[in-house]
Amino acid sequence: MHFYAVAGQAAPERPAGSPVNHLATMADLHRAGRYDRMSDDVLTLTGQAPLSVREFVRRNAATFTASAGKA
Repeated sequence: MHFYAVAGQAAPERPAGSPVNHLATMADLHRAGRYDRMSDDVLTLTGQAPLSVREFVRRNAATFTASAGKA
């Protein structure tokens, strides 16, 4: 994953490749208005409805807990 500066913002310092890094980058892009559109691509490609971020984190809580303990 690559971070592209938005409106002159510097890339945040986060460990590359971690789920926390990915979600934090997504949050940064969301705040910058980069996720202002929706599609049905996940459903079309997988046949399953996409998960909300809340549901994804709930299902993967152990991963996030393990990552936090290593920081």
